[in-house]
Amino acid sequence: MNDIASEVNLSPYYFLRVFKKSMGETPINYLIQLRLNEAKYLLHHTNLSIAEIAYKCGFNSESHFITTFFE
Repeated sequence: MNDIASEVNLSPYYFLRVFKKSMGETPINYLIQLRLNEAKYLLHHTNLSIAEIAYKCGFNSESHFITTFFE
């Protein structure tokens, strides 16, 4: 988040406020939703294993992916 805020010349705190107001959620929650949507697509349209999909979508482990997916 600090890198993104720096790129758009905003403080991290202000970037967070603007992003949340604009998108309705925090940047991290937004990123997680993007990752989960991609995972759902891959689960439905490919024969990749759950572990492969987890890593392909940016999760550090299969267990973390599964926990996040079912929250």
